[in-house]
Amino acid sequence: MNSDIQLETTIPEALTRFPHLRGILDQYGLKGCGGELGPAESMDFFAKTHGVDPQKLLSELNAAALDPKLAPPAEYAPSLADVIYRRFFLGGIGVTFTAGAVWGVLLLWQIAFAGSFTALPINEINAHGHSQIYGWVGLFIMGYAYQAFPRFKHAALWNPRLAAASFILMLAGITLRVVGEYFAVGKADGGIQLSLGWFIVGLAGMALELLAFGAFALVLTRTYMAIGKPLETYDKWVFAAVGWMGVSVMADTFLYVMTSTAGTSQELVWRVATWQSPLRDIQIYGLAMVMIFGVSLRFMPPVFGFRDPGEKTYRRLFWPLNIGIGATAVLFAIMLGTRDFAVWAGPYYVASLAIVIPGLIISQSFRPFGKVSGNDRSIKFIRAGHAWLTVSLLMLALEPWYNRFTGQTFSHAFHGAMRHAITVGFISMTILGVGAKVVANLNGADTAKLTRLWGVFILINLGCFLRVSNQVLTDFAAPSFNTLGISGVLEVTALGLWSLHLFLLMYRRQQAASAMTLSSVTIAPQARVGLVIERWPHTLDIFVKHGFGLLKNPVMRKTLARNVTLQQACEFQKVDLLRFMDDLLAVTRDDKSAAPTGHSCATIDPQLTVAEAARMYPATVPVFSELQLDACCGGADTIANAVAHHGLKLDEVMGRLHAALGKA
Repeated sequence: MNSDIQLETTIPEALTRFPHLRGILDQYGLKGCGGELGPAESMDFFAKTHGVDPQKLLSELNAAALDPKLAPPAEYAPSLADVIYRRFFLGGIGVTFTAGAVWGVLLLWQIAFAGSFTALPINEINAHGHSQIYGWVGLFIMGYAYQAFPRFKHAALWNPRLAAASFILMLAGITLRVVGEYFAVGKADGGIQLSLGWFIVGLAGMALELLAFGAFALVLTRTYMAIGKPLETYDKWVFAAVGWMGVSVMADTFLYVMTSTAGTSQELVWRVATWQSPLRDIQIYGLAMVMIFGVSLRFMPPVFGFRDPGEKTYRRLFWPLNIGIGATAVLFAIMLGTRDFAVWAGPYYVASLAIVIPGLIISQSFRPFGKVSGNDRSIKFIRAGHAWLTVSLLMLALEPWYNRFTGQTFSHAFHGAMRHAITVGFISMTILGVGAKVVANLNGADTAKLTRLWGVFILINLGCFLRVSNQVLTDFAAPSFNTLGISGVLEVTALGLWSLHLFLLMYRRQQAASAMTLSSVTIAPQARVGLVIERWPHTLDIFVKHGFGLLKNPVMRKTLARNVTLQQACEFQKVDLLRFMDDLLAVTRDDKSAAPTGHSCATIDPQLTVAEAARMYPATVPVFSELQLDACCGGADTIANAVAHHGLKLDEVMGRLHAALGKA
C-alpha cells in the first residue's frame, strides 16, 4: 500500500487510512486531542506546534504505515487529562457571567449615574476584581497549562485527579471570598462595621485558593520533573508567572485583612491607596503578562505564523522585567507608607519603565502587525491584543506627566483606563484568540470552516475603546461618564457570543462526530476491525473462522483491533481479502446502513488511492480513465482528493464506480 504521508497531509486523512499511526502521534502529544481522528491540522502544523522535527515525524509515519509493527500500540480513549481544560474554561466563563464582567457592568452603570469613580464601596469593587483575576484569568491559565504544557513536552500530566481537584478548590475559594468580602464590611454610625462571620467566610475562601494554587504548582512541577530535561527559555517564564501567582494569592489575603479591619473610612482609603496598586501590578504584569509572554514564545510562531523572536531577547529581558515588577510593587508601598513622595517617586518611576521597555520590546519582537504565514481567525485578536498592550504600557510611562498636566496627585480616570487597556484589551483579547484556536483544535474542528468571529472582535474592541477613551475624558467632561455603562454592555455581549461558540465546539460537534463514527463504518478494506465488530457484533464468528481467534479476547477487540484495518489484518494473517469481505457482507447485508450492493465487495473506500482501487477493482479502470482521475499524481492520490482536485462531486463519482462494479 502506498503510504506517501506528506507535510500537507492532515491528521484525519492519515488516521483514516492508517489508524495505527495514532501510536506515533500520541507519543508526540496528540493523545485525545481532536477526537478519534485528531484535529483538522496538517502534519507540518502538528510537528511545529509540538516541537518535533517535521522530517523525522514523516519518516516515522511512512515507515509505520508500511509496517504497522513499528508503531507503538495505542487506543483512542480520552482520559481526564485530555479534556481537563473544559472545566476550567467553562468555570472561567461562569465566573465572568456572575461576579465578574456582568457584575462589573452593573458597577459601571452605578459609577456613570453617580458621576464619580469613588462612589461605590471598596469591598464591592474588590470582590468584583478578585473574581475577574482568579476566575476569568486564573482559571483559563490553569486549564491551558494543564492541557498544553505536557503536550509541548511529549509527556503525561502528573496526577490529573489532583489537577481536577484544584479546579474545585479554586472555584469554591473564589465563591467564598467574593461572598465574604461583599458582606463582611458595612457602615454604621458614620464608621465601618465588620461582620466577623462573613469575614471568616472570606478567609476560608482565601485558604482554599491557596490550596488550589499549591496543587497547581505541584502538578506542573512534578510533570516537568518527570520529563527529566532542562527547562527551556519559555518554561522559565511560565514558572516565573506561577511564582507571581503564589505571591499574588498571599498578598491578596493580606489586602483582604487590611481593608476589612480598617476602623475608619479615612484609614480604609489610605490602606487601599497603599496596598491595592502593588497587588494589581503583581497580578496584571507578573501573573498574566509574564505568562502570556512565555506561552507566546512557544505558541505564536508555529501556530499563528508570527515572527520567531528567538530566545536571546527573552533571556536578556527576563530579569529586568521581573525585577521591575517586584520593584514597582515594593517601592509604591514604601512611597505611600512613608508619604515621602519626593524621595521615592523617582525610583518608582524608573521601576515602572523596567516594565514598559521590556514589555514593548518583547511585544514588537513578534512583529504582530507585520505579515504572517497563517490566516487563522484568531490572528486579529492577537494583533489587537498587542495594540492594546502598547497603548497601556505607553500610558503607564506617561502617567506622571499626565497627572502633572492635569494638576492632580493621582487620576482615578487615567489609571483605571490604563488598567482596562491591558486587562480587557490585552489579557482578555489574548484569551479570546487563543481560546478560539485551542478549543477548535482539541475538538477536531477545522477553523477555516468556522465562523470568523468578526462580531465578537468588533464588539470587544469597540467596548474597550469607548471605556478607555471616555474614562480619560471624564477628567475634562462629566458627560463622558454616560458611555461607561454602554462600553461594558458591548464587552459582555462579545464575551457571551464567544462563550456560546466555545460551548458548542466542546459539546455539539463532539457528540455529532461521536455518533457519526460508528454509523459510517462500512465493510471496506480500510475499515477498522474493532469498529466493524462493534457495529456488527455477530461478525466476530467470521473473524474467528478466518483465523483471527485472538479477537475472542475483549481487551484485544478494544485495543489493537481498533487500530488495524481489514486489509492490514488480512495481509498479516495471509487471508484472502476479497473472500473475507464476501463473508462479512453476507452477514451484514440485511443491515439497512450496510454498504451498497452490486458487487460482492461493493464498497470502495474513497480514502484508497486511485491506483489501489484500480488494482483491487479492475472494473473501475474505465471510469477512472474517462474522468482522468488516473492522471492525478500518477494514481497516488486518494480518490477523494483526486475528485476534489478535478472539481467533481464525490457522491456522483462513487456512484459511477459502484455501478461499474455492479456490472462486473
